[in-house]
Amino acid sequence: MRKINYPLEKAIFFLGVFLYAALLWLLGITCPIRFALGIPCPGCGITRALLSAITFNFEMAFAYHPLWVLSPLILLYILYDGRLFGKIADRIIISLTCVAFLAVWILRLAGIIPCL
Repeated sequence: MRKINYPLEKAIFFLGVFLYAALLWLLGITCPIRFALGIPCPGCGITRALLSAITFNFEMAFAYHPLWVLSPLILLYILYDGRLFGKIADRIIISLTCVAFLAVWILRLAGIIPCL
């Protein structure tokens, strides 16, 4: 098992992300990009999808965002400094993840996949 480097810095990072999300929630802003530009961001719906998955409502989770299942992998990647499986495998996984998010985003902007 790989060691998590810089645990204090990562805890502070995730605390900052949590506080930022809490501030947005208090202001009634669900997505800053959607709020500012009027279009959904590539990750719009991930939080709602994860909350639906936690309650075993997988149909709704996929409706909110079809790539919600990649969230744990992205979290592990961040925790382990981008060295989860090995240099080449990590680059391939991250590249495919970016392409998948870009594809879903384009399909949503085109109206092919609904953005709830």
